[in-house]
Amino acid sequence: MGERIGVTDEEWALIGPLLPAERGRGCRPAQDNRRYFEGMMWMARNGGIC
Repeated sequence: MGERIGVTDEEWALIGPLLPAERGRGCRPAQDNRRYFEGMMWMARNGGIC
C-alpha cells in the first residue's frame, strides 16, 4: 500500500477555516472539505492520472 497523501490535523487547523463551507447540491449532501482538499492535493501531486 502506498504512502497516504494528506494533511496533518495541525495543517488542517490552519487551512480549513480559510475554505468556504461546503453546501449540498441537489442529491449530493454537504461533506467535509478536508476530503475534497486532500483529493485535489492528490491530483496535483500525481498529475491527475487515476
